[in-house]
Amino acid sequence: MVFVGPNGAGKTNLVRALEVFGEVLRRGTVEPIQEHGYHQLIRREKRPARSGLYFSIRTELPAVAVQNALSILPIIMGKEKEASTPGPIHIEVGIGVTGSDQTDEVRINREELRFISSKGALDIVWDGSRIATNAGTDPALWALMYSQILPYARNLKGSDFSNPENLKEVISEAFTPNTPEQAEPQLLILVNWQRLPSKAMTHVRDVSQIRRLRLDASALRKELSFDDSKESTIGPTGEGLASAVARLRGSKPEPSAQFLKVLKELQEVYPRIEDVFARRLPSGHLILLFKEHGISDELGQGSVSDGVLHALALLVALHQESSGQAGLLVIEEPENAIHPWPLRKLITRAQNSSRQIILTTHSETVVNAVIDPETLFLVENENKKGTIVTPATERESALKAILEESGQKLGDVWLDGSLGGVPGGES
Repeated sequence: MVFVGPNGAGKTNLVRALEVFGEVLRRGTVEPIQEHGYHQLIRREKRPARSGLYFSIRTELPAVAVQNALSILPIIMGKEKEASTPGPIHIEVGIGVTGSDQTDEVRINREELRFISSKGALDIVWDGSRIATNAGTDPALWALMYSQILPYARNLKGSDFSNPENLKEVISEAFTPNTPEQAEPQLLILVNWQRLPSKAMTHVRDVSQIRRLRLDASALRKELSFDDSKESTIGPTGEGLASAVARLRGSKPEPSAQFLKVLKELQEVYPRIEDVFARRLPSGHLILLFKEHGISDELGQGSVSDGVLHALALLVALHQESSGQAGLLVIEEPENAIHPWPLRKLITRAQNSSRQIILTTHSETVVNAVIDPETLFLVENENKKGTIVTPATERESALKAILEESGQKLGDVWLDGSLGGVPGGES
């Protein structure tokens, strides 16, 4: 997904909201909202938003989790029933909070948990005082719920789950806190299900985690101390690149197959680079060294261009993120310090990643490199509504046909203002 829009439209705020929500789900508490400053997060123009904050996420459950649940369908229905997949099942989690803009006190006033299939939905809602359940009519969702709460309901055995009313009662019991401490107003009730070995909530937690990169040349060039070099991933501004390269390359003399892919892709955009490796100095610091064609001495990270460092960091991040991890990688303004030609190649590489990626950009080159117009989203700040995100194909339903017939690039159409998402297009 590529977010484009003028300065001040809200692209960074969108990323920030995703980060905060992911942290709330990971920790199972609304403390991250307090730490960011509730009065800052809910402020709109000069006044705080009275309605508070509401976050939600909807994602498809892994097929294995659904199949495992369906395998017990004959048991809970009390009769033989084919345990086949009814199509994809989605899970949706919503959290609403209110607070004081004077004290940063935050309270949860609503939680929602919903399983959705082609045949209906199963809803669980906590409104701040009690839990309400709508069991729906889809036995597959009953089986899924049964498999999730089986270890946690205190009187589950012997329950007849072919009766939705029984199921509703058991669900309410499973989610009702055992002690007053568990009902602490900052702790999530439904979402804290993830603290238990629930495949569904573990999946929600994993896919909602955000890794954010906004690369900075000084951070990329920084020598790492011994303690800092223990980190294996690149930091938000590029710190830790040497450590990430060392880990990806491996401890053996011959570089790993994964690092060789990174090196090959770097050479496609900077062909003079022959090798990249990390070295520990006597002082304990870790640095990057580059072998460049035609130069006998190794070049330190302070002697190569900003573009090489930025490209290397992006490629390392993309390879780290393709190792089967869930979650979202956000890269803000990938065009910084990189020439348009290698930038175009890097954006193409990002679109082939196995992990979902969001790019925020002002660059025509980045937008021109977008393969599918349906992945372009326009970010605008309307005076009355605030930040609005609109798919480009919603603004122009025939966008694909226009590009094919006219021979224009997507960036050309965006910059001419006809799609919006440019300065002066706000209302």
